[in-house]
Amino acid sequence: MSDNRSRHDRLAVRLSLIISRLMAGESLSLKTLSDEFGVTERTLQRDFHQRLVHLDLEYRNGRYSLRRQSSPGAIPEMLSFIQNTGIARILPLRNGRLITCLTDNQEPSPCLIWLPVP
Repeated sequence: MSDNRSRHDRLAVRLSLIISRLMAGESLSLKTLSDEFGVTERTLQRDFHQRLVHLDLEYRNGRYSLRRQSSPGAIPEMLSFIQNTGIARILPLRNGRLITCLTDNQEPSPCLIWLPVP
């Protein structure tokens, strides 16, 4: 049971870091992420195509990024995604105010997500 929980914790941390970096405007390559997280590129493809399917992602030149949208509906969609994927237990996003703060490209993010070395 502990191994299963640890595996799910690593998955949650990996997904939350990927989402945070996408929200910060980064474009991410599978090779770089594979080296960083110690998982295969196939695992990361599964993350993007199954677990992160609700995000408005684009794949261009071997890199994933979020499509830029100025839709006011984006915040409720993000809250729904965070709740549905279980990320809410590690990212306390209960309202749109924090999401707006985290996704504002004009100000530095108030959050730092740290991943311990395995």
